[in-house]
Amino acid sequence: MQGTSLTPGSDHKKRLVIGVGNEYRRDDGIGIRLAERVSRPGADVLTVSGIYPELAETLREYDMVVFVDAAIEGDPVKLSRIYPEESSMPLFHQITCGGILALTEALYHTCPETWLLAVRGYDFEHGEGLTEKAQENLAQALKSMEELFRVEDE
Repeated sequence: MQGTSLTPGSDHKKRLVIGVGNEYRRDDGIGIRLAERVSRPGADVLTVSGIYPELAETLREYDMVVFVDAAIEGDPVKLSRIYPEESSMPLFHQITCGGILALTEALYHTCPETWLLAVRGYDFEHGEGLTEKAQENLAQALKSMEELFRVEDE
């Protein structure tokens, strides 16, 4: 069954880190920045501006997926498990993490273990570069992701 195979030649799960955001909206680019810093065997990286239905085809190939996105409020870093969620809304351009999992499950009869790593941002105006506080949160989020991968490897 797709989505449950191990990476050839290893005992590790096949993982995908998806950085979501817009680098030209200051801290909104934090998901992309974090994803680009992931350096882990068996972990692929994808950066996107939003979660679109077409992503379901990609998700089916992985055992574990971590979405990384900026949060406009809340804790500096929050890691949450995500599950498929049914929606009565028709599919338009973007959907939620839970919505894309439900679509993946409906189309391909598989669903990866999925997490959302929300990283607090502070400035979402036009411009490039992260604020100092967002950079601090990015460092903390990278440690959280490494810890998640370490626990999953055990």
